[in-house]
Amino acid sequence: MKHLTLTAVSLLLIGLTMSGTAYSQVPQIERDALIALYNSTGGANWTTNTGWLGDVGTECDWYGVACGGSGIDNLNLSRNNLVGTIPAELGNLTKLPVLPLYKNSLSGSIPAELGNLTNLIALTLHKNSLSGSIPAELGNLTNLTAFWLFKNSLSGSIPAELGNLTNLTSLSLYTNQLSGSIPAELGNLSNLTSLDLYDNQLSGSIPSELGNLSSLNYFRLYTNALTGSIPTELGGLTNLIELSLGHNQLSGSIPSELGSLSNLTTLNLYDNQLSGSIPSELGSLSNLTILNLSTNSLTGPLPQWLSDMAISTLNVTDAFTSAPVVAISGGNRTIEDSDGIAGESVSFTGTATDSDGTIATTQWLVDGSEVATGLSATIALSDGATVVTLKATDNDGAATSATATITVEVPNVPPSVAISGGNRTIADTDSAAGESVSLTGTATDSDGTIATTQWLVAPLLNLVVAPPYP
Repeated sequence: MKHLTLTAVSLLLIGLTMSGTAYSQVPQIERDALIALYNSTGGANWTTNTGWLGDVGTECDWYGVACGGSGIDNLNLSRNNLVGTIPAELGNLTKLPVLPLYKNSLSGSIPAELGNLTNLIALTLHKNSLSGSIPAELGNLTNLTAFWLFKNSLSGSIPAELGNLTNLTSLSLYTNQLSGSIPAELGNLSNLTSLDLYDNQLSGSIPSELGNLSSLNYFRLYTNALTGSIPTELGGLTNLIELSLGHNQLSGSIPSELGSLSNLTTLNLYDNQLSGSIPSELGSLSNLTILNLSTNSLTGPLPQWLSDMAISTLNVTDAFTSAPVVAISGGNRTIEDSDGIAGESVSFTGTATDSDGTIATTQWLVDGSEVATGLSATIALSDGATVVTLKATDNDGAATSATATITVEVPNVPPSVAISGGNRTIADTDSAAGESVSLTGTATDSDGTIATTQWLVAPLLNLVVAPPYP
């Protein structure tokens, strides 16, 4: 689709260039803009510079220049060995419908004044050595359908103002040094059929708003530093032919919603940190011919439907890594505090194996903090219940954890009980059988509280009531 768009733009340029013939004098401001371009890009050494810097009134016969009734309405100097910078004066050629300066040796920054060229339908500055940031003023070019700055050395972030270019069908910024996040405003480009931002230094997550680009055929973000999960909203881009998100730092599972991309022929998700299994819904992608899921951390068996599909390029096998198998001997258990002092040192033994590699590290964790390494450890635990974790990481970076809940139980200490006065003899004061006696006791508990107290008459308390003397 991109090549078709390029052909259409090229045909337009040829037609406009051929229309160049003698016209009346162009406005001085436009002549000055052409002379500024000649001087700033080494016009004397251009591949072709026929007619340039001729007399006033000859401008429309200069190579690459075409005029309409009121001035210059085309300038095509692509592939013409322009070396130098784009002058700000080009922003005065406001009648231009296209500005093709691609495949030259232009350097320096893109002038913000190009944002004045509001009649442009194509801005093609690709395959130069342009640097600096993309001017936010280019968001004023609301008639643009093709915006190609790829294969330069542009840096900085993608301006959110590009979301104003709602007539765009192709946005190609690939192979630059762009950084920062992808603006959510690009989700406003409802006519976009190709979005190429690959081979940059973009970071952050993929905006879910890009799921609004319902006309999109080609979506390429590979070779960046994007993080987070793949938005499920991308499953709504049912016109997609290619989805390439490889060589990023994307994590999480592959959304099952991608199984709705019935026109998809190419799915590249390689070299990320994706986990989980391959969704069975991808088995419905009957037009898929290229599938690359390699260098991820996918798990589970290779789906049978993959072998049943006529896929010419299949790179999925090394996407799968087997995580370690980890266990803690003895599991959950209760241990009695052996010394009556708060806490207890507990010995642990673990096992960790990896079917497709080796164990790189083992860690014993309490409350998320490492307290020991290796497969055996002695850990000081507090009284009560503590969760102990053994985490093993293999040489592929896959990790598995096992836990055991250890309860350190302090033995129950009986209360201390005493009766004031102890054993004694009391005189019968009324010569009647029996005597009412007042008793006072104490009861304390060193490891808790007293729940109940009872007075019992038993031989253990030797109270003798003596009769009175005669």
